[in-house]
Amino acid sequence: MRSIEPKHIGILLFDEVEELDAVGPWEVLSWWTQKHPDDGYDVFFLSKDGGLVRCAKGLVVQSNHSYAIAPSMEALIYPGGRGTRAHLQDAAQLDWVRVQRVSTPLMTSVCTGSLVYAAAGILTGRPATTHWASLDHLAQLDPTIEVRTEERFVSPRLDFFAGFHVCHRKPPASTGTLGRSGRRSVIRGDVER
Repeated sequence: MRSIEPKHIGILLFDEVEELDAVGPWEVLSWWTQKHPDDGYDVFFLSKDGGLVRCAKGLVVQSNHSYAIAPSMEALIYPGGRGTRAHLQDAAQLDWVRVQRVSTPLMTSVCTGSLVYAAAGILTGRPATTHWASLDHLAQLDPTIEVRTEERFVSPRLDFFAGFHVCHRKPPASTGTLGRSGRRSVIRGDVER
């Protein structure tokens, strides 16, 4: 019997990433991949150079892959945190994001991770949200973005979530995203379009 290569979900790590924004999605998705291995997904952390990453409140997390050796991803989660501020002006990082947009079927951000997507130009003309204290900054980065000030979760198309507050508030049941079966349907159904 031939083993099928899993589909990969990558969670980005970088210095000053907000712990909850990275570890929260990892915990939810890791639980899912362990409880439902037949769905065919795995989840991992990646960072620019691989190795250890120091988070915003001091937690040190080991990334599984560097950009150079990371497997192709079905989904990329870009967390928020103070560390995103440097990414907004980092041409190489913004280019990397643009490349991921071409090759990764599902891109999502948590909190201020959406600011990096905006700076990279991949939210142009789309609805998006972010941390409440950064809503004006999101609008300034790209005036074509329809900034959703009252929403915690924005999904204009199922291949891109911008400003997803994965652990801060459960979205309405109709979105089918964080419920026990919902988390499976969003990843499995939306990535496998």
